[in-house]
Amino acid sequence: MKKIFEILRDVPPFFVFFDLKIGYQYIPSFIFHKVEAEEFELLIQHLKRNNYLTLSIKEYYEYLTDVKKDTQQKVLLTFDDGWRNNWSVVFPILKKYGMKAVFYVNPGLLHEDIGCGPNLEDVWRGKHDFKELINFEKKYPFISWKEAEIMENSGLVNIESHGWNHQMCFVSDKIIDFQHPLDDGTPKYKWLFTAIDVNYDEIIWGAPVYEFASRFIARRYYDDERLRWLCINYVKEKGGVEFFKNKNWRSELKKLVNKYRKEHGFKGRFENDTEQEFAIRDNLLSAKEEIEKRLNKRCEHFACPWNVCGRLAFLWLKELGFKTIFQYKSSYRIPKAGDNPLKLSRMEGYWIKYLYGEGRKSPFLRILSKLKK
Repeated sequence: MKKIFEILRDVPPFFVFFDLKIGYQYIPSFIFHKVEAEEFELLIQHLKRNNYLTLSIKEYYEYLTDVKKDTQQKVLLTFDDGWRNNWSVVFPILKKYGMKAVFYVNPGLLHEDIGCGPNLEDVWRGKHDFKELINFEKKYPFISWKEAEIMENSGLVNIESHGWNHQMCFVSDKIIDFQHPLDDGTPKYKWLFTAIDVNYDEIIWGAPVYEFASRFIARRYYDDERLRWLCINYVKEKGGVEFFKNKNWRSELKKLVNKYRKEHGFKGRFENDTEQEFAIRDNLLSAKEEIEKRLNKRCEHFACPWNVCGRLAFLWLKELGFKTIFQYKSSYRIPKAGDNPLKLSRMEGYWIKYLYGEGRKSPFLRILSKLKK
């Protein structure tokens, strides 16, 4: 039953079940983060082979608002977070096939002063091998401003806003876990640095993780910094990542927290209404202004981190003049001409393979693959 529920939860878009062209007024919008080169190229080949038009964000807005009209099949490709993979893999494949996409980035995370890293074009020329791309990505996980500039100026990529730093925030004083490494050595809670206002690469193993939500929908709870650093330093003194090889590591940290709170009480606090509104405004405004300054362009389009948008965030996005806002992830709500451009949805990129045309995949293969897992 659990597998059946998972299948039903991932509701397919309507075009999956019909081997027909969808109405030209519909413009499916697809969301990606990172991609595998071979898989992504197959999706792009499907679009190219069947004459789908990939849109710039300006063109997308014009079709939604009926400024432009035609009967060609159209799609919008979007990529969130500004991962290095967008430069090293996605951009070369877009160039190869003359396809367009929108990259929604967090300016607070983009790299400075590293120039341009290697990408697939270097691999194709024999200048680098693929392992070098992976190693460079480990050191510099996000794109650089120079790479963003080159992609924006190519005419194939629009760099738009995803907020300043993809921020999560704590929403209560209830500790639900502690920062710890996954099997591959990367942090379990990759966003945690945004919730406690430290640098992306700061070592914070053992930091308490409280109940959390997107910065754009919640009132922030400011954690007790003394307690946080007590836990971090405790893990550091116990060997850092080696500490987590002890199967009782959570129990140790919970005892440390309970002892501290028994002696000092709960020292965190919630932000007030004014702080919340200013924080959301500053996050949105800073990202918009930085993109405009760095890339010498208007930044008028936004995709909400985590695909959620609260009341205050929505009001400020409108106040700041954004023309399109992707607020939701939904495979059955396909944007079409006449829809509100400030309340748009996207679907996962893998649905591209089910679009009408030569080489279209059968939807039943996806259902069977899920049942076999």
